[in-house]
Amino acid sequence: MSPRKGKKRAPVIDSKVTCETFETTDEASLAISETASLAASETSIATSETSQAISVSFRHFSGEFPSWAAFHEGLTEYQDETHQLYKIRSTNSVADRNEQRSATASRRGTSPNLFDESLKFYTKTLICTHGWTFQPSRKGSRTNHNIGSIQSSAKISAVLVKDGDNYKVRVSSHVATHNDDVSRDVYYSYAEARKITSPGTRHVVKTLMQGGSKKKKILRYLKEVSGNPVLPKDVENLIAKMRKETYTSEDDNERVGQVLRDFSE
Repeated sequence: MSPRKGKKRAPVIDSKVTCETFETTDEASLAISETASLAASETSIATSETSQAISVSFRHFSGEFPSWAAFHEGLTEYQDETHQLYKIRSTNSVADRNEQRSATASRRGTSPNLFDESLKFYTKTLICTHGWTFQPSRKGSRTNHNIGSIQSSAKISAVLVKDGDNYKVRVSSHVATHNDDVSRDVYYSYAEARKITSPGTRHVVKTLMQGGSKKKKILRYLKEVSGNPVLPKDVENLIAKMRKETYTSEDDNERVGQVLRDFSE
């Protein structure tokens, strides 16, 4: 007769432990849910802040100028007043313009209206300093460099037009809205904005150089006259450029005098 098998007893479930387990699970689920909700909320806020990017508009740069040099002088004054900085993005030469007009006239059997090629440029397009489109290196090298471009939409277009026998440069369009920070500090952080362009000021600096004045004195003078945050390196660059101009001067006395002054330093 085979031995009688004992019945297996069902495990005893502690209701207290089970309840606590469920409560712990519920708390964990609730915590995960709250974390996910908080993360979603933060993402939503970040997205909202991104969508509300900086957008500032300025008065438009407009008008007509007797030459490209006059156009750039007027643009420099406008930039100094508004603390915007534009750089040339692209140009179209008068030679290319004449070639296209000649080809069109030849097909139509008409005479082309040609411009004076000594004027060099037919059109110029300038964009905000932060308007460049960044194209990363194919090899991915130097990826840790700071990128100044945020593709700002600010842009100026100018074209050469003929008025009778004369020519003038006309501002054809200007998008004066920026999505980047535009301020005095940002503007003068660029060397282009700190350049000394006034002929009178440059003449005084040249006189100070010839008189043996130190760079510190020239720096102090430039700061007082321009009212701009001129840096020591700006003075060094200006002096180097003036010396180069003197060395290539057609005046032998001026050139020899500069060489002797440099030798005595």
